[in-house]
Amino acid sequence: MDLKIQAAAERHLEQALRQHARARQIEEGAVVVMRYDGAVVALVGGRDYKQKEWDHATQARRQPGSVAKLFVYLAALQEGSTPDTTVSDAALTLGGRPVRNFDDRYLGDISLSAALEKSPNTASVRLAMQNTTAVRALIKALNVGSNLESEAGDLALGTYEAKLVDLTAAFACVANRGRMVVPYSVQRVQDPTGAEILVRVLPAGSDIRQTIKPQHADLMRQMLSGVVQRGTGKAADPGFWAVGKTGTTTASRDAWFVGFTEQYVAGVWLGNSDSTPMLGVSSGGLPAQIWRSIMIDAVRSA
Repeated sequence: MDLKIQAAAERHLEQALRQHARARQIEEGAVVVMRYDGAVVALVGGRDYKQKEWDHATQARRQPGSVAKLFVYLAALQEGSTPDTTVSDAALTLGGRPVRNFDDRYLGDISLSAALEKSPNTASVRLAMQNTTAVRALIKALNVGSNLESEAGDLALGTYEAKLVDLTAAFACVANRGRMVVPYSVQRVQDPTGAEILVRVLPAGSDIRQTIKPQHADLMRQMLSGVVQRGTGKAADPGFWAVGKTGTTTASRDAWFVGFTEQYVAGVWLGNSDSTPMLGVSSGGLPAQIWRSIMIDAVRSA
């Protein structure tokens, strides 16, 4: 635990909620900040644990929305695509229902890099349809989701459930050039004499298992940087190198921003405990702004 980063995470989340909670109908928020090796340096599970004994960072399972596109595009890279490979963002109907983009605009044939930056749903669903088995395998390998028998559309749009801490660890794997990351908060415990009575035991091979090939992780880092520089995550730009992905679920029930800098990986979630919709909250707005503020303070305190 880094007390300065913890205080910054609590302060920026509370300030945002105090300012916007009533008008935007937001009840809760959560933050996780970790180092590349999975060491959790700050964690905010909600506004007030005394009032609600529930940790939205480590216990709550919520739909990740477009944050789940990380796995779709990683799977495409693993299956031989490149950031310059084109994918169609034309209108699409799946199972008799139209797949809608957030702004109801369709960009035609675009590169994977541009598609990740702008986050159109139709392009992502098409990619997931091409690589469904690889997407499922990647989500499972990164210990992220449940109910992975979902169809390609559900995988691409993030309608399965995941925890904030697990999504943050998945991004840490990308930051770590593809090496698996297992979050932890206790390194060791000593008694008053200095004798170690508890030492962190690493899950077998977890810190050295190469879940993603380094070249694919490097390409994904490059693509995610475009999200912050030119895409849906521009509000998260802290003024130094940073990458990340936005995610908003249907009717703004969940809004996320997850990403990393050269030093820290962090995730922010906003929503309501009973999954009622928020009012006009999108991931590229308030969650990205909270993430930006926390990251600026974290780098200053390093």
